[in-house]
Amino acid sequence: MIKKIKERFYSLIKDLEYNITDNGTYNENFPWLMLRLGNATKLNSFDLKVDAVSLTLDIFSTYNGELEIIDIVEDINNNLQSLVADMPELLYAYQKTFKILDDRSTGPVKKHGVVVFDFLLGQSQKEVNENDIVQ
Repeated sequence: MIKKIKERFYSLIKDLEYNITDNGTYNENFPWLMLRLGNATKLNSFDLKVDAVSLTLDIFSTYNGELEIIDIVEDINNNLQSLVADMPELLYAYQKTFKILDDRSTGPVKKHGVVVFDFLLGQSQKEVNENDIVQ
């Protein structure tokens, strides 16, 4: 489920028409965003399978202030619940942390936003086992 939530979250951001990557390749078109896995925990019990996933979104901006990054984060947050509606196994999705760093000394990037989003995905083991059956 880790791959699925990363792909769906990436698509959500791409559909909002932001310049996003997940491979860390430097991009000249600002602002640009990079999505990476922050942390993932799996829990399998007798009747439940749960994945807790944190994704980190880096936002690189040449804007002198913080408003561009704040607007991007608010736009993503305003659309975050569409993931919950589209994915029955997604129990919750929320922004956990958000900070903006001053990167003026590192080149053209003036501000660097770092946002962590948490996702909890779950299924009963019965659902998992039925989905795994090859017919």
